[in-house]
Amino acid sequence: MQKHGKWEGVDGTSPLSKAQEASLQTDPRWGLAQRIAHSPVLARASQLQGILLFLVRQTILNPDEPILEMHIARHALSRKEDFNPLDDNIVRVQMTRLRKRLSLYFSGEGRGEDPVLIIELGSYRPTFVERSEPEAPAESQPHSTEVAAPPAEVPLHQEKSSRSRLARYGWAVALVLAGLLLGIIVDHLPGLDRYRRAEPLSVNNPVVRQLFTPNAVVNVVLADSSLAILQDATNTDLSTADYINPAYPDNILASVPDPAVRTTLKSLTYHSLTSLNDADVAALSSHWATLRGVHAVNRYARLMHVRDFREGNFIIVGSKGANPWTELFTKNLNFVVERDQATHALRFRNRNPRPGETATYSLAFGDNDTTVNYVDIAILPNLTGTGTVLLLNGLWMEANEAAADLILAPELPPVLYKTLASAPAGSTTEIFLRVHNTGGAQNGWEIVSIRSTPH
Repeated sequence: MQKHGKWEGVDGTSPLSKAQEASLQTDPRWGLAQRIAHSPVLARASQLQGILLFLVRQTILNPDEPILEMHIARHALSRKEDFNPLDDNIVRVQMTRLRKRLSLYFSGEGRGEDPVLIIELGSYRPTFVERSEPEAPAESQPHSTEVAAPPAEVPLHQEKSSRSRLARYGWAVALVLAGLLLGIIVDHLPGLDRYRRAEPLSVNNPVVRQLFTPNAVVNVVLADSSLAILQDATNTDLSTADYINPAYPDNILASVPDPAVRTTLKSLTYHSLTSLNDADVAALSSHWATLRGVHAVNRYARLMHVRDFREGNFIIVGSKGANPWTELFTKNLNFVVERDQATHALRFRNRNPRPGETATYSLAFGDNDTTVNYVDIAILPNLTGTGTVLLLNGLWMEANEAAADLILAPELPPVLYKTLASAPAGSTTEIFLRVHNTGGAQNGWEIVSIRSTPH
């Protein structure tokens, strides 16, 4: 961190000496870290910048001392001295995000950088790996899935309910079109550790073992952002049957009186749009597929069919507002997404509330651009019981990413590991999370409920 223009010492408290400052400024690794920190992938992520620079600085100036979670919390994230990682998972959450951003940097703006900066899973110490061969120039290729990347602090569905439907629609469309201009393509997103060896890896996470099992194909079904915008703009609620109807979206747009608005909305449905958060989930899945020696395929929700869910393993990202395929598994869930008829906003209904739980859970807006969001993580069989489905069923896309970071981590919290490791074959397990967001970015979570139901 930086105070009054001077870097703190390696212990996070004392100022650096002139020799230490000179050592930093002349070390090419520090120059690389500075370029990454000020690149577009981290420019607006101050916490990730602070963590990256802290880790690299410690690695250069004090290479023999371990870097612990509490060090990062106190000296890079300004947590108090009584920080307890068992009560606060902020370091693990932010490290997952940092690894993703590093991968994006070295596949984009940093394509020509050599060496590559990697922070291995299970470690907080950066390593610098020489590229085995020069990166080939990027070529334009046709792709079926484009990622709409709105600014981090203004997600597509973060409008206040007091705004008119038409205003929400116009703002969302503008963000999508801006995302199209960025040309971020899901198929070009690398695995999070593209420079590691592709070899099977044992892992102490029952969900990862179950999904990324040898010889399996893992289908990552990404949300349809244009569907979410269309429903929001027309105040409609589509079922899966509506979605796969050949007349979609004309049936919905027939109710829009303004021809110009109708034409613009329909043009959105010509594109395969998803969110940057969903793309992060796809990248995390690619990472595990690489390490486990299996194949992961990115699938777009609108190009799926019911029969596709009969065989294979699946990660389905998004609630019914953007991914209606979650409805195929609703009958097995306790926490079900529905629309509030008064506000038309999505919320969760708790079918069987336990003591201390409420009947419904909705988005809550706070001061200073903070929100409270909810996501239901469900692990259950596919339609024929021959494979595994992971549902990341959140009200907002940031919640889906938080859910993926938790359930696809190398190690699970003990309470989750115990539940999942002992779950009978063919059962349904749900982990219902409350997720805190600040400025559109995840800022911690807590478990509201865990349910395990045999079929």
